[in-house]
Amino acid sequence: MKYYKKWMAAVLCCGMYLYAQEKDSAVIVVTGNKVEQAAEEAVDKVTVVSEEKIAEMGAKNVAEVLQNLPGITVTEHPMEGVSMQGFSGAYVKVLIDGVAVGGDVGGASPIALIPSSDIDHIEIIKGASSALYGSDAMGGVINIITKKNRSSWSLSTKQEIDIHKHYFGMAGFSYKNKLFGINGIGSFDNMPGMITREFDPLGRKIDTFIFPKTRMGFGRLSTDFYLPTGTMQLYGTYTNHDRYMNQAEDIANRFTSEKGEAGFKGAFDFGESAQMNVFSSYKYFKHFFDEIYTAYTDDNIKRRYSTFHEVETEVNANYDFSIAHSLLAGMNIKWAMMQGIDFPKPKHSALFGIFTQYVWNMKGEDVLRIVPGLRFDLAPPMLKGDRTLWQLTPKLSIRYDPLDVLTMRFSYGMGFKVPTLKQKYWLFFHPAPVNFVLLGNPLLKPEYSQGFNASLEYRPVEGLRFGASGYFNYVNNLIFAVETDKREGYFPDSNGNLHAVTGLREYLNIDRVMTVGGDFSIQYNWKWIETGVTYTIAGMYNYDTDNKRYYRGAYFVPHQIKFNLTGIIPKSLTRITLGLHWDSPQNIRDGFDIRAADKIKLTDEKYITSPDKLLVNLHISQKLWQDRIELYAGIKNMLNNISFAKGSDGRSMKDFYGLKEGIIGYFGIGIKYDAVPQKNEQKLPHSTDEAERPGMDMPGGAGMR
Repeated sequence: MKYYKKWMAAVLCCGMYLYAQEKDSAVIVVTGNKVEQAAEEAVDKVTVVSEEKIAEMGAKNVAEVLQNLPGITVTEHPMEGVSMQGFSGAYVKVLIDGVAVGGDVGGASPIALIPSSDIDHIEIIKGASSALYGSDAMGGVINIITKKNRSSWSLSTKQEIDIHKHYFGMAGFSYKNKLFGINGIGSFDNMPGMITREFDPLGRKIDTFIFPKTRMGFGRLSTDFYLPTGTMQLYGTYTNHDRYMNQAEDIANRFTSEKGEAGFKGAFDFGESAQMNVFSSYKYFKHFFDEIYTAYTDDNIKRRYSTFHEVETEVNANYDFSIAHSLLAGMNIKWAMMQGIDFPKPKHSALFGIFTQYVWNMKGEDVLRIVPGLRFDLAPPMLKGDRTLWQLTPKLSIRYDPLDVLTMRFSYGMGFKVPTLKQKYWLFFHPAPVNFVLLGNPLLKPEYSQGFNASLEYRPVEGLRFGASGYFNYVNNLIFAVETDKREGYFPDSNGNLHAVTGLREYLNIDRVMTVGGDFSIQYNWKWIETGVTYTIAGMYNYDTDNKRYYRGAYFVPHQIKFNLTGIIPKSLTRITLGLHWDSPQNIRDGFDIRAADKIKLTDEKYITSPDKLLVNLHISQKLWQDRIELYAGIKNMLNNISFAKGSDGRSMKDFYGLKEGIIGYFGIGIKYDAVPQKNEQKLPHSTDEAERPGMDMPGGAGMR
């Protein structure tokens, strides 16, 4: 523990050492109120990650961006999910331009498939947001804002490769005239994996993947129509994710997910006081799991699959009565369906919601702003045995600016989440060597939460910012996948076929859960340099109904430090970014790693501790030819898996977190050519244009939407 304290003190001192800089232009955000507003005027605390900061991270996709942000954890098993404030990915709503990504097998979102090259900025709200965003937003909202046409035409590409032959490629185009605009982007990500080679007693060669072979593809095409009263957009998206690995001698596993989405969106202005937004989307998600018996050549693939469909429509309108009063109201309807080889009949669900929010700016003076809100959700019975579910979900946000340099915020939000089709009806046989069966539970109850968030931001001089925030969430009926039977035996699928299993796991409601935490941040900037540090603390406690007490939960990071330093070499305008990420040890179940975090939770205190995690990354970039060409290179995991402590079971950071590749060096080139030449000038480092500016990795500063 002494080493941790010394490390934290050293980083905090470094974070305060540098200097101040100029103020940058305002960023427009939409996530807090579903209407456009300047980020610095948002009542709810909105974190904004700008295009420039994403480039400084060297991030290829949204997952890599989020991994750099304090208080956010990205997990994978087998797809990426994002956790905030103790809530796993199923409770964090991910949007693209205000439309939910959703529609897959368990809270995971295809964030690793969305290329960063298509992102204008990312908006993040932590804490219960169900009043505006519905059932899936108990833990918060992440809104990915894509780039808009800014010139009559453009072409772009990006190519990157690392020393382990991990290749990433992207290409995009845009065209715009007075009537319409077209945007298209596609990307391909290929990771060859890592293999260890052994020989069995018969001399046969056995190749085992210690790091899976992965291929990911993404494509998005949109057309905007410019109307006298606003903009209408038609869009379509397709993603594919294929992962192959083997953990046993003669058995390999392939996970394949395919996702498609199509829809339309509209944003309209009726004078200066009224705005209306509408969207309608159809999504499908296909999940295939192949168990491949490599010792055979005929009939050697055993396939299981599931398909999810979802249709969602929303209309909302905002009216500004005056500078001090405005009202938002809207309606959302969602229908979902799940089918697959293990479900005799398709399963359906529906959810209807209406919501409203009132903004009161006391005397129009921007000193005290109060925002109450309310949502009504109704889930009608769709299958035999279902019952009607309904809930009123309130929220309240307050912002107080007693001084020009001091901002205080408080928010309360109730969360409400109906059980998903997967949680109610899922039947999944996990592959070897674990071989457990995971069952849905039609008797699950809805989940409820009471969330409280408070924050303070102090700006004593230009360029220097101090921030502190805290949260408390009290959850009833939280749904976990719990091991209910450890016996080995056989379990039938829907067709009556028996499968050998080593245990039974089932979705159950946990009586009560509390999550609590907060963060402290410092950011300080000067002309050519920006630095920042954020320390995050978190706790999770499950209630034991037998012993009538709370006990510590598992699979959350109790302490985290993230530190970034960016500098620009004045004459060449070369950007250099150094980032540090440290996670303290966390409680885990014996025999499992971090990638299993969304699959099983502890129900008692029989846990072990993981190793800590320490990553240092370096990214260097240089723009040429009026910023049309960018050359960049970097090193990830510079310390080659060196950390302070091993896990209590002896596992190292390398083994536990799957960092088998060690040091990763990469280089790439980005090219963009458009009809409007860019001036050859680099933007100076700038602090986050938002309510909270906790550090380099909470960046902001993006263009108008």
